Amino acid sequence: MARRDPSYRLSIVVPHLGNDARFEDSLVSVLENRPADAEVCVVHDGRYDDPFELGDEVRFITSPGPSLPEMIAAAADRVFGRFVHVIADGVRASEGWADAGLELFEHEDAGVVAPIARSVVNDKITAAGWTSTARSVVAPLAAMKPSLGRRDAAAIRGACLTASFWRRNELRCVTEKFVTTNAVAAQYVWPKLLSQAGWRCVVADQSFVIADESMLGMSPSFSQGATLRSLARQFSGDSLVGSAMAVGFSGVLHIAQPRAWGRILGEATSLLAGSSPTGTLHDVEISSPEDRIRSIRLPESATPLRRAA
Repeated sequence: MARRDPSYRLSIVVPHLGNDARFEDSLVSVLENRPADAEVCVVHDGRYDDPFELGDEVRFITSPGPSLPEMIAAAADRVFGRFVHVIADGVRASEGWADAGLELFEHEDAGVVAPIARSVVNDKITAAGWTSTARSVVAPLAAMKPSLGRRDAAAIRGACLTASFWRRNELRCVTEKFVTTNAVAAQYVWPKLLSQAGWRCVVADQSFVIADESMLGMSPSFSQGATLRSLARQFSGDSLVGSAMAVGFSGVLHIAQPRAWGRILGEATSLLAGSSPTGTLHDVEISSPEDRIRSIRLPESATPLRRAA
C-alpha cells in the first residue's frame, strides 16, 4: 500500500539561521503556544544536532544552504500543511497568534498574511508587514504606532520574511520562480510576484508576535538600499529618472537622520553602478486566485477556510 502523507491545517516553519539563542526563543514560543492541527518544522543546513531531543515534537528538514530564502524554499517543498507560517531569528509567538493569522485566508484572494510585530520594550508596533513610500522602497508598516489604522492596513505590500503566513502552493511557486539567497530580495520579490498574479497581502490585526526591527530584516543599511532600489527598477518598472528623484527626495527627508544615510547611499550607488543580480527568475507560472478557485471543486458544505485553501 502506498504511503499517505499526513495532512495539517498549518505548518509552522522555524529556520535555524546560526544564532542558537534567537532560534530557541522562536521555537520555545511556538511550542508553548502551539495551535491544534499544526506541525512544527525546524529547518537547518545540516549543522543543528537537536541538543534538546525534540524529535517527538518537531520535524527536521535539511536545507541545501544556510540562507533564510533557501530554508523557506526547502520547507515549502516538504511541509504537509495547507498554509505555512515562517517565524524566525528571535521572533516570538503569542497565545492565539496562529489561528488569528489563518482567519484572514478566508478571503479567497489573500495570498500572504502579516502578523503585527510589537516591541518588547514599549509594546508599540515594530512592523505590520511592509509598505512602499516616497522615502523608501520598503518601510516597516505602522512602525512606532500604538495601534493599526485602516489606512495603514490598506497600505500593506508584503510581510516580513521572518514573520509571515503563506498559502503553501503559492509559496512553493514563488520560491521556484525567484531563486535567491538574499533575504532582502526575497522579502520584496516574493509578495510582488503574488501581487502581480492577483493575490493580496493582508494584515492580521489580532495576530501578534514579539520582535524588534533587526529580527524582521528592516534595519536600514547600504546593502539593503542597493538591493531594494535595483529590484524596484526591475520588478516595478521604475525609471532611472524617477528612481533618482525618489532617492534625492528621501535624502532630503532624512538629512537629520544619520541612521538612514547608509540605505540612501546604497540606493544612489545602485543607480550609478546599474543593477546587479540578486536572484534568478525561472519560467514558473503562478495561478491567480480565480484560477485556484476554479481548480478546487469542493462540496457546498465545505467551510470557507477549506474553500480558501
